[in-house]
Parts: sequence; C-alpha cells; structure tokens
Amino acid sequence: MRPADLQVVGGLTLALGGKTIEIRHPGPGHTDGDLVVYFPEDHVLATGDRVFHRIVPVIDVDGGVDIPGWVTSLGNRFGIADGGFTVVPGHGAAGGPELLTEQARYFEALDVAVRSAKARGLSLEAAKAALTLPGFENYEPTFGDHAGTFEAVWAIQSRGRSP
Repeated sequence: MRPADLQVVGGLTLALGGKTIEIRHPGPGHTDGDLVVYFPEDHVLATGDRVFHRIVPVIDVDGGVDIPGWVTSLGNRFGIADGGFTVVPGHGAAGGPELLTEQARYFEALDVAVRSAKARGLSLEAAKAALTLPGFENYEPTFGDHAGTFEAVWAIQSRGRSP
C-alpha cells in the first residue's frame, strides 16, 4: 500500500475548480482515521462511514472504534453551523442533518440496552436473544445485525470504556 501524500490533522481546506472543499478529521469514531468532506458552496457533507442511513452500522471493536467520539462528532454536526445541508452517508440514502441525529440516537439506544441487560444480570447470549431497539426495527442488516452491534457495545463496556 502506498502511504498518503498528505496528512490531515484537524482539517484542511482546498480550492478546486472554483469551489472550496473542507476536509475534516473529526477525531476517532468509526475508526481513528475517519475523514468527512464538506462542500460549503453546495451545502453537502460526505460522511463516509460516520453515517449509516437506516443500515446497521459496523462497529469494529478491534479497529479503533470510539463510539463516544463518534456520537460527539454527530452531535456537533462536524462543526457545520448552517442549518440546511445534505448529508451523503457512507451507506444508505442521502438526507438532511437529521441523519446525524438518527445515527447518534441509534448508539444511545444500544448503550441503554446493554446497560439495562447488564443491570438485570443477563448473560450476553440471553441479552442478545431479548434485544429490542424500538424505532430501529427497519434498519437493514447489510454489514451486521443489531445483535452484532449490541455485542460490540457489550465488549466495549466490558473493557471499561463507555460508548
């Protein structure tokens, strides 16, 4: 693999074809090297795998996932102040900023479900069998299912990290 010619630390603004392109590193999230790209003149944000629209997200426990960082970047809208912009997710259909809120709510629902199961003394297998995530039943299990994401959050919490 060829190393990168350019390293993005925090952010980078480029001018290309008369347009501004803002490349942002919002910190660890889906991976520790995630980048998002914002096109301010067009009000378009390309999120890569920071957003899975109505698709069960991939949580790679061993790949550097940082769910609190992920949720924080979603909540601060990757630093975009204007109200109306289009979000182009890594997977799923494009939409508005509500996609960011929905993705954050998914992680919050997982966190609550895992904490609740652990508080009730359930084993991982029993908890996965009883899992419900109201409002997220119609998510496509393209890369994994809710039980898999639940198990990943369980593992993260068991390592002493909170999603």
